[in-house]
Amino acid sequence: MRIHVSSRYFLTSASLLLLVGLALWKSEDFEIYHDDDALQPNLVAQLQKTIIRKLIRAHRITRSAETMPIIEDIINLIGETNVLNETSLPTHAQEHRKQQLPEVCPEYWDDPRKDSVYFENVYKTKLCRRIPLEKSVEILIYAESCEDGKHLLDRIRLIYPNMTVRLAVGESSWRSEICRLLKSAHPLFNVKDSASTWLKLAQTASSKYVLVGRNMVEFTSHTNVDRLLRVVNSLSVSVAGGSVRLEPEGRWYAGCYQVSDLL
Repeated sequence: MRIHVSSRYFLTSASLLLLVGLALWKSEDFEIYHDDDALQPNLVAQLQKTIIRKLIRAHRITRSAETMPIIEDIINLIGETNVLNETSLPTHAQEHRKQQLPEVCPEYWDDPRKDSVYFENVYKTKLCRRIPLEKSVEILIYAESCEDGKHLLDRIRLIYPNMTVRLAVGESSWRSEICRLLKSAHPLFNVKDSASTWLKLAQTASSKYVLVGRNMVEFTSHTNVDRLLRVVNSLSVSVAGGSVRLEPEGRWYAGCYQVSDLL
């Protein structure tokens, strides 16, 4: 089993400049009127509102540790000009700035004497208002058959009943009864376990993060998606990986997989 959480977007400085450029010229966002005497007085305010809206949207989806502070600085600089005040921001942007719910709740170390054998539950999570986990993460899995896919899907539903799962299946008859039971997982049938298949699964996801369950054959509470998301947040990284259990030996391999490119 190999699992990792990755952001679905990677915003570079170049794309940030392109984003601002598009914000200035995208016709459906605002209209520009020009005559021989002067530009419309509210043009600057219109441009600033559009830039703010685009930057807030970019800040929501980017996971680049270098890009996020840049976006925040730009938003703050625009706010400090006193040309654009809070009341001129779009309503959704005002709400976003007033109340930004965290993606995870804080974690603390509990008394290890209560769990001195396996230390499975020593880390506890504080209660807090947060973005629901199922809104932040979707799970991508691949199975060789519909039977294997159904088993894995059922196991995931036991732990995360409301989380979206997207499934790819190898050679199978999608008309069979058991394959039809996979409808809730938005299945792709008769595909190979290849990079192109995983890319298709990722492209259909609508969440900020995806958990890539490649080679996953079982799912239990040890597959702690919330803790992986906490690692991503606390370390400001784009990818977090779990350990691998070698089958059929049943041994855990505490190494890590490396990636060189982000999609």
